[in-house]
Amino acid sequence: MNIPTSDPTNTVVLTRDIWLGPSLVARRGSRATIVKRQRRVDSRAQRTMLVEVLDGPAAGTGAVQVDASEIAPAHAIEPGVPHADAWMQTFTGRRFYPLSPNPADIDPIDIAHSLANICRYGGHARRFLSVAEHCVMVSHAVAPEHAVWALLHDASEAYVGDMIRPLKHTDELTAYRLIEHRIQSAIATRFGLEQDMPLEVKLADTRALVNERRIAVTATDHSWGIEHLAPLDVKYKCWSPRVAKRKYLQRLRELGVK
Repeated sequence: MNIPTSDPTNTVVLTRDIWLGPSLVARRGSRATIVKRQRRVDSRAQRTMLVEVLDGPAAGTGAVQVDASEIAPAHAIEPGVPHADAWMQTFTGRRFYPLSPNPADIDPIDIAHSLANICRYGGHARRFLSVAEHCVMVSHAVAPEHAVWALLHDASEAYVGDMIRPLKHTDELTAYRLIEHRIQSAIATRFGLEQDMPLEVKLADTRALVNERRIAVTATDHSWGIEHLAPLDVKYKCWSPRVAKRKYLQRLRELGVK
C-alpha cells in the first residue's frame, strides 16, 4: 500500500537511532515520512513500513524499513508554544516546560531535590532507595571521565518521574520516551556533556540492579535477566531523602559541576 507523502498525518519521528550504513545513522528524534506500509502477511509484516528520513545527514538517502515500535506520530510529540497548561513549577520556583525544555531552566538543586524524593522500583522496595542515591553510586563505579554523565544519567526523571521498565519500553509510551529524551538532551547541553550516554554508564546502570535487588527488593526466585552480571563495587546506604539530596549535591561539587 503506497502512502501519499504530502499527507502530514504520515509524518513520524524516529524513537531510536537507525543505522543505515557503516557511518550513516538516522538519529532518534529525526522526522520521517511513511512512503509504504508492508503487506499484512505475518505478525512481523503487520508492524513494518518504509519511511524516508527528512532531517539530518540521513535525509534524502532513500527509503528504510522500520518497525512500528521505532516511530511515533509527529503530532503526538511535537513541542508547542509554552503556555500556562504546559509548564511545571520546580522546587526552586522555576517554570519548566517539559515539552519544550530549555537548558537555561535546568537547575542542579531542582534535580537533586526531586531525585532524592523519588523511590526506585515504583516504590515497591523494602527500604527507601532514591534515584539520587542510585545515580551517586553509578557515578562512583565508572571511569572519572564518565562520572558526571553517570551522576546525571537519570536527571530527566526530575521532570518526568521514574517510569518502571516494563511500561517505559512499550509502544504505548513511545511519546513519553521521546519527551524524556528531549529533556535529557537539554540536560546534557546544560552541563556540557556529549549527547549520547557512554556505554560504560549504561552497563553500570544495569549492574546497579544486582546491588539494589539484594538490599532493597523483596527476595524471590523471579529472573531479572541480570543474574550473569557482577554487582558494582559500591556500598549502598539507603539514605533518607534529606541525606540523598545532600550527598547528590556534594557529588556534583566534587565533580566540578555548577
